[in-house]
Amino acid sequence: MNNSGRPLSLGGLLGILGAPLLTPLTGAAGLESSISVPVIHDHLDTLPETPGGILLLVGVQPQDPGFGELLVRAAENGYSAVALKTHGQPPERGIHDSAPLPVIQVDDQVPWLHLDNLITAV
Repeated sequence: MNNSGRPLSLGGLLGILGAPLLTPLTGAAGLESSISVPVIHDHLDTLPETPGGILLLVGVQPQDPGFGELLVRAAENGYSAVALKTHGQPPERGIHDSAPLPVIQVDDQVPWLHLDNLITAV
């Protein structure tokens, strides 16, 4: 929630934190979704249900096997978006065209815990 007591949208979060910290890879679709909390996720762990959550995908790359399936599971579990780092690789925008929820690129220099704290503070 923002200071007005209304839920913050994903687009609102991107407007506050902005590029280059967070860059949407999937265009404007889904940016109106309300967000709740960030969830730091190890892809080997069970994915918790978190309506409105922003899934922080540590160590996951778009070209990884199972990436598309992970996006589908995240959408089924109520997440509003997923965030990942590309670690110097150019983002492959085409891979996200059929994503069931927004995919956000995180600046590689930002530690995951710092991002978690920033999102929580907004």
